[in-house]
Amino acid sequence: MKVKMIETRDGAEHGVHVRTFHAGNEYEIEDELAMSFIRRGKAEVPEVKPQERKAEVELTPAPRRKRSRRKSARKVDTEEE
Repeated sequence: MKVKMIETRDGAEHGVHVRTFHAGNEYEIEDELAMSFIRRGKAEVPEVKPQERKAEVELTPAPRRKRSRRKSARKVDTEEE
């Protein structure tokens, strides 16, 4: 879960390695630790910035090509010897 720290705090993901989470920075951390910081008022869920809309591209269909008729690969002899 992504959180934005309000106050600098130490925390340990999975209870293993303690690290410092600095105020004003955003971190992607495990949900349990994130919820602990949020409940205690030490972090908040960061504001989600709306993504800039990509310019709409007008798509036009490609011109149709004429189909060519395939000539038979077999040549039939009509002459008899």
